[in-house]
Amino acid sequence: MTFAYLVTRSLQSLLLIWLATLVVFLLLHITPGDPATLILGDQATPEQVADLRRSMGLDRPLHAQYGRFLTHAVRGDFGLSIRAQQPALSYVLARLPATLQLSAGAFAFAVLTGIPLGMLAAMKRLSLWDHGSMFVALLGQSMPVYWLGLMLIVIFAVHLRWLPASGMGQPQHLVLPAFTLGTFLIGLIIRLTRSSMLDVLHREYIRTARAKGLSEHIVLVRHALKNACLPVVTVLGLQMGTLLGGAVITETVFAWPGMGMVTVTAIHQRDYPVVQSAVLVLAVLVVLINWGVDIVYHCLDPRMR
Repeated sequence: MTFAYLVTRSLQSLLLIWLATLVVFLLLHITPGDPATLILGDQATPEQVADLRRSMGLDRPLHAQYGRFLTHAVRGDFGLSIRAQQPALSYVLARLPATLQLSAGAFAFAVLTGIPLGMLAAMKRLSLWDHGSMFVALLGQSMPVYWLGLMLIVIFAVHLRWLPASGMGQPQHLVLPAFTLGTFLIGLIIRLTRSSMLDVLHREYIRTARAKGLSEHIVLVRHALKNACLPVVTVLGLQMGTLLGGAVITETVFAWPGMGMVTVTAIHQRDYPVVQSAVLVLAVLVVLINWGVDIVYHCLDPRMR
């Protein structure tokens, strides 16, 4: 990996983060109605609305408002939460560990399940294992997250009473949300691993490894999977952003106290500083994850160097 490539990708990431701040800023202005009136309600007097607009800087020109927003955003200052009356960024970041825990659990579940099933489908092509794995992949990618979450609650929490329906605390609280969030990713991993393995298993270096007398396990893991995982790594990095975005729905269904649930609540309460903080934090996380995936892919694939 060259220093020039690292600098280029870092500058591109900074550009994307700046664009994210622009989008977050414009979210406040494309919302129908006056933000100050929406916050205070219809019962507020014109003087109260004018005072709030002045305190939020909404009486200034648009470019001046963005300059003020960007200056404060660089310092991590998004203002006070209108409902919680505490710094909006701190309020959001306090919920970030819960979202990361849920996303990491879903990611680990999807990877540890999807890659073995994809490998098994490729090794036993057109067999019952192959058809079964493809059925699981199709099922995982066709079920809506909110519907699957509700069905799991009805079956495993209400009827069987094996797992809690909501909340966070014990390890068993993570099972249903992580399974729900990771189901779509499992289907994608199975299909991608299968196609990559089928392409790799017919390469000459695989036949050479087998001709040397290496065990099938070493051939599959050290030679086939190592080369087949390159496109999988790329897609997994991109899907981490999807997991973070999908956590909004999953956290709402399971009352998981993460950023997603806080964001949905802030939207309903019209708490704009919290909404802006949450959207920008998620955008920065997605950009940083993609930056890391590009670096890892550059290190794994010698052709990139």
